[in-house]
Amino acid sequence: MKKESITEYMDESKDKRAKWSRLRTAAFLVALGILFVIGLCFWARPKTSEAEKRELDKFPALSLSGLMDGSFFSGVVSWYGDTYPVREGMIKAQNSLENSYGIQRSAIYGTAAGTADEIPKDESGAAPTITPAPTAAASASDSSSGTETVKASSQDDGNAVSSSSGSENTGDQNGEGAGTIHDVPESMGTVYVADGMGFELYYFSQENADTYASMLNTVSTKLDSSVNIYDMIVPNSFGVNLDDDAQAALGASNQKDAINYVYSRLDSGIKSVPVFDTLRSHNGEYLYFRTDHHWTATGAWYAYQEFCSKKGIEPHGLDYFTEEQFPGFLGTFYTYSNRAQSLADNPDTVYAYVPKGTNDITITQRDGNVINWNIVADASGYGTESKYMCFIGGDNPYSVISNPSVTDGSSCVILKESYGNCFVPYLVDHYQNVYVIDYRYYTGDLTSFIRDTHVSDVIFLNNVEAVTADRANMMLGLFP
Repeated sequence: MKKESITEYMDESKDKRAKWSRLRTAAFLVALGILFVIGLCFWARPKTSEAEKRELDKFPALSLSGLMDGSFFSGVVSWYGDTYPVREGMIKAQNSLENSYGIQRSAIYGTAAGTADEIPKDESGAAPTITPAPTAAASASDSSSGTETVKASSQDDGNAVSSSSGSENTGDQNGEGAGTIHDVPESMGTVYVADGMGFELYYFSQENADTYASMLNTVSTKLDSSVNIYDMIVPNSFGVNLDDDAQAALGASNQKDAINYVYSRLDSGIKSVPVFDTLRSHNGEYLYFRTDHHWTATGAWYAYQEFCSKKGIEPHGLDYFTEEQFPGFLGTFYTYSNRAQSLADNPDTVYAYVPKGTNDITITQRDGNVINWNIVADASGYGTESKYMCFIGGDNPYSVISNPSVTDGSSCVILKESYGNCFVPYLVDHYQNVYVIDYRYYTGDLTSFIRDTHVSDVIFLNNVEAVTADRANMMLGLFP
């Protein structure tokens, strides 16, 4: 090729590269301009995130100190990014792009909470009682009416096929059910996603376990000996659906051993309700949501059977209740995993079972407002992330269920976090009155309340992640 031809070819290629470079720059600037204009649509900025279940950042108040220390400007930046009009769509688009990188059988999201303590094998006897810290309870019980005025605390919260729900599934000789997932992860994190299902990692803390046991032992000394105290610690899907090798690869703890350790430290008068083996043997059924950290109403039904066995009463089968179905649920694991596509492809259905005696519940909300609601509400119109709220109106400080079909004066108090929500409906047809306490928000005097309302049963229900010193102190503070 002649020298002139080579020069002409190189010049032409250079011109083409320059042209494409200008086009890319122009396209980038146009896209940037469009995003800037969208950002100026202040009226379109969201105030809450349904997916994350929180209020978004507010525009900071202008102050001289904020201008001087720069906090005002950092607040503006945080507000701008948190309330960007198409923020949710952009997050979903980013996640879809990441999921297009290739097939991912399992994934870790977030950072692990820490290392686990070794679970003691020897029995140390009952945990000692402890003196509760002063509580800021601002409510008083009315013994004549059995009602309670409550004030919400500032503590925030840390989400099948019914025809097969009652079927037998004994699992293998190692006690593992047909739904055990044998998928060993390669790294650590907070949320582990495998086979289209999310899991919350669990690490045992002996301090937390001992404090929780001491709380229960202390409460038992404050209540009349005629009051039955039941404690139910519920394993999560990590302990029930993942095999032991997968748990060990994460350096995580065996939930059965952890729960049994707590039970071993309870006074003999406290009735522990073991549910781990039952759930594990039935883990081929729909016991836990795939996209949310809660158990399902089917899982709660199996635990309810164990409670009835401990109490000495006959449980109702699922066919006794009226079934409701609310499909299209995407819960907390979906949110915390940056909306993992494998979870989006496997949305949950919330199954709920309406008791026969009544579906009415009176709720005292966190702001003190009292409303009449349904024990199982119609969640078909709820957002995709909110369908678990069909149970007892979600998390509220204090609720009362009075069953007109039961007239024997029986009553119970259930102290619970959100795992207790789908368990409550099963209690309704066994008691005249069911008092529901979410200890994270309630600030009343339960010692007096239980005495004045002649409560016979007190049920503590917590998932294994809620067995912490902080939660124990919240509960103990309600028993002055």
